[in-house]
Amino acid sequence: MEDLRKKTNKVEVEIFTSNFKIIGFAHIKPESYRGRLTDLLNEQNLNFLPITKAKAFDYQKNELVYKSECIAINKDLIEAVIPIDEGSSE
Repeated sequence: MEDLRKKTNKVEVEIFTSNFKIIGFAHIKPESYRGRLTDLLNEQNLNFLPITKAKAFDYQKNELVYKSECIAINKDLIEAVIPIDEGSSE
């Protein structure tokens, strides 16, 4: 059987909203402008950011409140996105 999933570059990220910190994987299309996380965030036709292996933590208490194989986050609610271990050399 043919695998219909598209190949993507997986980047582990921390996403901050006003109520949650979400840790999971964003998937960047290799054919995007430069293949960067910012390309995904700036994509005009994408209103929701799909995140896989997602864990949502209460922002104030830092307690795990939700876990899912895949969630979609409204980009308008995102305050910050931080790639985890991307290019860290310190």
